[in-house]
Amino acid sequence: MYFCMLQLTKCKECCEKALEAKMMPQEIVMECLGIREQRFNIDLVADVTESELEKELDVIVSLQMALHQKVNEAFDQICILRDVQAQLSHDLSDKNEALGIDTECAELCNSSTTITFHSDPTRIKKGIINPDQWEAFSTANTRTAEEEIATSTRLREAINHAIQQTTSILEGQWTATNYSLRKRLHEMEQAQHELEWQKKNTEAEIAETEESISNLRQALADKTPPLMVVNTRLENRIHRPRVELCRDPPMYGMVEEVAEIAGVQHSLSEKLTTALQGLGTLQRTLERIDRDLESKTACVSFDKECIEVRKKLGEHQKAEDLLKPRTA
Repeated sequence: MYFCMLQLTKCKECCEKALEAKMMPQEIVMECLGIREQRFNIDLVADVTESELEKELDVIVSLQMALHQKVNEAFDQICILRDVQAQLSHDLSDKNEALGIDTECAELCNSSTTITFHSDPTRIKKGIINPDQWEAFSTANTRTAEEEIATSTRLREAINHAIQQTTSILEGQWTATNYSLRKRLHEMEQAQHELEWQKKNTEAEIAETEESISNLRQALADKTPPLMVVNTRLENRIHRPRVELCRDPPMYGMVEEVAEIAGVQHSLSEKLTTALQGLGTLQRTLERIDRDLESKTACVSFDKECIEVRKKLGEHQKAEDLLKPRTA
């Protein structure tokens, strides 16, 4: 009985250590969830990784409850074993005392110095039982002890199985969460690289558009002096005297030149307006890309931090393996 209690006590201690060992994984999962709560904009999404982390947290809590229940069962069974042991000890003590009395009686003879008359040795003492009752009581004590020892053995096996099972379940969920986290990190890095490529191309387009705008403005500016020249010529020729004020070919040519330059200026102005609108669109696109890139870069950083934090789980798992019960 004592050995049985000792074994169950050791098993209970292993279960308590296994229960305590679940605290660190729980803290790490909660830390990872907290880290990923820092995501912002469109990337603050309930993705598969968050679902796996929450599932891992639920698994840990359920395993803690299962182990805690086994600890309570072991405690209750140890108390029962102590009660049974106490009952057996009392019964054994009584039987040893009775055996001593019967042995002493068996050794009495006519020449014994301790023999004497007693006032009423044939009286029936209160509480006396018959042999069948004595045998039933003794058998019941023995049967109870055997049943509780068997119950304790089954409980030890159940606790050992629970410890191994909870470790296996947690390892499986831990692996699934790690895979999901690395997959999500890969997706985020791909999105980050795509945005970096888009940013580079957009910046190149902006630079090209700005150069085009500069060239258009310069082209418009270059048309001003020729237009001023032809305007001045026309104005000056208006002041020709009398019959010399003639709509001659040069005048027709200069009028056509004014119209031609004005047409070119109008075309350049339209192109400039279009280019400025395109530049505005490109700049807004670049702002959006910068916001998305900032968000994706932050997500990559957060997930990398989670991976580093979760590396402690691998080291912790090696230590927890030492807590697994060894079968004799």
